[in-house]
Amino acid sequence: MAMTNGYMVEILWNRRETRLRRSIMVRIQLIKRSLLLCISFIVALTTAPLLHAAETAESSDHGTTMQEIFILNSYHPGYAWSDDEQAGVIDVFRGKDKTWVPVVEYLDLKRLPDGRHLTELKKLFRLKHQNKKFSMIIAMDNPALEFAIDNQAELFRNAPIVFCGINNYSPSLLNGRSDVTGISEAIDIAGTIEVMLRLHPATQEIFSPHDYTATGLAVRKELEALAPRFGKVRFHFTDPLTMEELLKELEGLPKDSLVLEIGFITDKSGRTFDISETTKLFYERSPVPIYSTYEQRLGFGIVGGKLLSPRIHGANAARIALRVLAGEKASTIPIVFESDSKFMFDNKVMSRFGIPLSVLPEHSTVINKPVSFYAAHRVVIQTALGIIVFLTIIISLLTINIIQRRRSAIVLCASEEILRVKQSQLQAILDYSSTLISIKDLNGNIILANRIFAVLDAPPLHEFVGKNVFDLFPREVAENLWNNDLAALKLGGPVESEEIVKHKDGNWHTYLTVKFPVYQEPGQPFGICAISTDITERKWAEEKIKASLREKDILISEIHHRVKNNLQVMSGLLKLQARASKNPEVIESFNESQDRIRAMALVHEKLYNSKDFSKINLAGYMRSLSQELFISHNIHPGKIDLTIEIKGDIILDVSRAISCGLVMNELISNALKHAFPGDELGKLQIIIRETESKEIEIIVRDNGVGLPDDVDIDEPRSVGLHLVNGLVKNQIYGQIEVKRDNGTEFRITFPL
Repeated sequence: MAMTNGYMVEILWNRRETRLRRSIMVRIQLIKRSLLLCISFIVALTTAPLLHAAETAESSDHGTTMQEIFILNSYHPGYAWSDDEQAGVIDVFRGKDKTWVPVVEYLDLKRLPDGRHLTELKKLFRLKHQNKKFSMIIAMDNPALEFAIDNQAELFRNAPIVFCGINNYSPSLLNGRSDVTGISEAIDIAGTIEVMLRLHPATQEIFSPHDYTATGLAVRKELEALAPRFGKVRFHFTDPLTMEELLKELEGLPKDSLVLEIGFITDKSGRTFDISETTKLFYERSPVPIYSTYEQRLGFGIVGGKLLSPRIHGANAARIALRVLAGEKASTIPIVFESDSKFMFDNKVMSRFGIPLSVLPEHSTVINKPVSFYAAHRVVIQTALGIIVFLTIIISLLTINIIQRRRSAIVLCASEEILRVKQSQLQAILDYSSTLISIKDLNGNIILANRIFAVLDAPPLHEFVGKNVFDLFPREVAENLWNNDLAALKLGGPVESEEIVKHKDGNWHTYLTVKFPVYQEPGQPFGICAISTDITERKWAEEKIKASLREKDILISEIHHRVKNNLQVMSGLLKLQARASKNPEVIESFNESQDRIRAMALVHEKLYNSKDFSKINLAGYMRSLSQELFISHNIHPGKIDLTIEIKGDIILDVSRAISCGLVMNELISNALKHAFPGDELGKLQIIIRETESKEIEIIVRDNGVGLPDDVDIDEPRSVGLHLVNGLVKNQIYGQIEVKRDNGTEFRITFPL
């Protein structure tokens, strides 16, 4: 055993020493690379200002003066959507000419939605810009486009128009003008609703507050058109409300609802609210998550959605405007309808409503993620690290030879000590483990085996090391062991299997073995480790238990079979006795007793044919019992239409199944005998179901002549109803009700 462990330790030592030398060489290479990086960093710092100056000079020399462009904003400064949209336009133009100053005018139609001021505004524009000839009109949102179209000739001298932010675009908006193009505001409402319902599948209602401006009504119209696509969800829109009234309505939303904020800027009283202000107010009052389709609301209280960025939207419109300014005709540039919305979410709001990041769509943008210390102070840390690295490299260059020798000596000494400790620990584990532990190389040769292997019918333990598995065990055993080794190598992880080997005492033992690859370097296995536990006694115990269970199953099955046969014998005797009697009442009594015995025998027949001898499925039992009774009473096909409705699998124990069978026998028999006299046709309905209060409800209903009024179900005179009453109340502890409308209905309920 000492030789085995010593050989194994020598192998591990050689591999450890190789890894240490390789690690030292890697560190040297890293130092050299760091030096080169530092030199490159210094060169970059020195040359960057010169390059920047050259680039600035080149930009000044080749820059072009932008033409006069008129930006018409539908709303007012401070309104987040149009401010960002306008910023996107300006970004693109200033990318061409950093000194360019736009001409911007505002229609202020959020705060003054009735538009009565537009006539005076038109006069003002004419007065301000009468001496200017604009090369381009950029109209942002629906009101601006409508104003620009109506006044293209009078105010703007038929300058081409490029629009953006247009809701519900249709060609009629252009009023026959051809020198107009742009981008439709294609918000992806459907995409936002889909992700809302994906994150909240129990949602029943989506509340969509909006104002009654042109934009608010346009978005509502678009949402109403989408509503049938999500038929399982109700959409709730608002009437004209003040902000206070709307917030009160938000507070009362049920838990199974969501809020889709589509545009509430101006309330009923005419007050105008900023987008961020509206979103904050909604977030403070709403008990349920809020979603939107616009990026400006993100960070102020919405969970997120498929959001449209106004800055990107405006920039795309500006790029179309540049094409027109470059000489393309607006009429030849197709209007863009595709949406550039993206999934964006706020982790802070998600945390409030317990929404995990893992359920978000792929490639979603998430703000307010927990910021690490490094991310929060990245510039400071990187600057400090740069200085430290630079100083360290300078010092390292002066002392690199000494440091290498010292590190090598320290590492080697420490490794020797660690290896000695590991050796003693490994020897103790191997020597005193009660399981078989071995390591084989990739060719099946034994590298290591502990002393427990001495119990196997194989060569002595000291001969194990270096031998192949096919040299140590019979071929069939060796092939099984080797196949399991290959399976572990192929999987690249643990594989569990049962392996049967022979002991020196001549008995075959079963081992539960876990095999897994052993790696020298990541992705480079050098062998397979096997850990085997003797489970022979457990296997014997399992076989004994299985045999015992089979014997019990046979015994119980035989008991049910004999009980069924005995009940059939009793039924036959009653049948013979009935034939010997001349009295119709006696014959009828015998026949009823036969039916009752058959009902009990049918339970045992079902159990005999079942895998579970303690319980019975009520559905199959009731169908079989009904068929037996129809045959017993000679009911001709077509006379009585039988309907059986059983909802779900209702399982009863044997005792209650027999009691239910006897009760149903009496009720069905009474209906067959008395409900439809002569050739009268009728319907018999049987309903069995589980109620919400965890009770079984059985309904037997017919449309026959009905139960006589003088029959009292609580004190019946007939043996059958007396039996029904007693079984329901005393055997299954239930209740029975009788209705006499349009026939007879028995309703029985009892605990499940």
